Amino acid sequence: MKMIAFACGLLILLTGISGIISPASLQPLTQLTTSTGAFLLLAAIRIVLGLILILGAPQSRMPSTIRVIGFIVLMIGIATAITAFMALEQAREIVSQWMQMGDAVIRLTGVVLVVVGSFIVFCFAPERTQVDGTKADS
Repeated sequence: MKMIAFACGLLILLTGISGIISPASLQPLTQLTTSTGAFLLLAAIRIVLGLILILGAPQSRMPSTIRVIGFIVLMIGIATAITAFMALEQAREIVSQWMQMGDAVIRLTGVVLVVVGSFIVFCFAPERTQVDGTKADS
């Protein structure tokens, strides 16, 4: 579970970096998420990520914090699923407004993703070992 959480953190980090470097690269992705099916897929991804963080938290460097982040992501996933059925038109409007706010807002979103992704990567990074197999001092 630790390596899966680490990989998820890397994916979040890379998404944030791409949003900072090239905000236009995220716009086609956001336009794809305006259908009911895409919203449900996004909800499923968030729910799975939340569960991965919750279940992997004991193996992390900061279990309590990771568990809280996992519950937040899980709740966001559940809210996204509910939105797909009850408020899809309002969600489309919010996504449209977000995309029209310009590159600065998209870059700011990228910064948030970089911070969260980096934190997850740090918490789940494999421990360094020396050549003789002992743990390296931090």
